[in-house]
Amino acid sequence: MEIDYNAWRFWIGVGSLIFNMLIAAYLWFSRKHQATIKMVEKAVTSLGNRIDANEKGLLEVQTELKFIPTQRQLQRLNTNMGTLEGELKEVKGRLEGINRVADLMNEYLINREKL
Repeated sequence: MEIDYNAWRFWIGVGSLIFNMLIAAYLWFSRKHQATIKMVEKAVTSLGNRIDANEKGLLEVQTELKFIPTQRQLQRLNTNMGTLEGELKEVKGRLEGINRVADLMNEYLINREKL
């Protein structure tokens, strides 16, 4: 019985081609997977930096909000300012009276020398 080497060569070539195609597919998928992993890691790093920046900004806002007066404090301030305004008007009236007295005294002293 004679061995047909051409048939063996053909099937070895087909097997080699299939093996090479499987290796190429594996490499293509694994490199694609590695590239995807690198992209995901880069996105996670970028997102982490953005989250840190947002948390820092939020912390600053929360700190500022601690010092904003409450509605009750603003109402008390408004009441106190109203009281102060009334007192200042009273002081203004008294100062006008004192100024008038000073003017009259000056006028008297100036006119006294003329007499």
